Amino acid sequence: MATNNELLGFVREALARGATRPQIQDALARAGWSAEVIGDALGTYADCDFAVPVPKPRAYLSAREAFTYLLLFGLLYLTAYNSGVLIFEYINRALPDVADWADTEYSRAAIRWALSSLVVAFPVFLYLSMQVERGLRRDPVKRRSNMRRWLMYLTVFVAASVLIGDFITLVYNVLGGEVTSRFVLKVLTIATIAGTVFAYYVGDLKLEETAKLAERRSWPTAIARFAIVAVAVVVTGGFIAAGPPSIERARRLDARAVEDLQGIASAINVYVHRHGKLPESIDVLAGESIARAEPFAGPYDYRVKGEAAYELCATFQRDSSESVNRRTNEFWVHGAGRQCFELQPKAVQPD
Repeated sequence: MATNNELLGFVREALARGATRPQIQDALARAGWSAEVIGDALGTYADCDFAVPVPKPRAYLSAREAFTYLLLFGLLYLTAYNSGVLIFEYINRALPDVADWADTEYSRAAIRWALSSLVVAFPVFLYLSMQVERGLRRDPVKRRSNMRRWLMYLTVFVAASVLIGDFITLVYNVLGGEVTSRFVLKVLTIATIAGTVFAYYVGDLKLEETAKLAERRSWPTAIARFAIVAVAVVVTGGFIAAGPPSIERARRLDARAVEDLQGIASAINVYVHRHGKLPESIDVLAGESIARAEPFAGPYDYRVKGEAAYELCATFQRDSSESVNRRTNEFWVHGAGRQCFELQPKAVQPD
């Protein structure tokens, strides 16, 4: 908070004339100044015996400080958001909703991205937090940094807004009779994350404003430890849910093979529409300006089975039953190993 220059001049003059701090504080309070402003003005000058008031060193904003605090709070928001995403995905898996069209591939991608963000962002956030705390202990004047206070109050505002919006959503759904266990768990997840951030920074600000920095060991530190343990548990669950990279790669190769087969089937439909017959081989499809991609899961086999039927075959790494995309035609569900699909050319709109 910027202190009024006139007030600072009054305090300096009063101290120079021998007035005691309680006397100055009482006079300013009777004049209508708030206790916070009075304390800030008196704190500008050191409490030591000298011919004139001795000013304390004042906090200043450096480029390095701005960078550190912006990065620190940015990582905080990133950690909070991705922790929520992971917990939401755990809830979706534990309590599936038949009305939810989200598929398992989307869920796995969300888990991988949120997990990757936490694995990188949270350790950096902890490291920066420790560095900042050490700097504040070495130089307590930095606690008066305007950049630090603005970002702390902004974070408190964002956390409070999220909490209010969360409870508004809860009340709205209660009134609409749309309260499920899945919904309640998600509301509690948001409330826990936002509430933890809110409680930590409100507690930190109160301790600083009341000059009780010694109590930092008990209240905000306890919340910080809880947050560290909670994020560690969430990250551990993310590694379990994501599965080994080798399995994920096999799923992606199989998904690519299905996409290739679908592309080949579409190209055959175009060929039949143009020529009135099935192609002798899929190699001729390149001449129809629909070139297929190079296969990753193994060569694709094509066999004509009569005038109006054909077969496409590919090698798959895994059974797709565990990860069927419910938005995809279940005709392409496959087992592990060599699998064949019998198809008939479909009518194609004229060019």
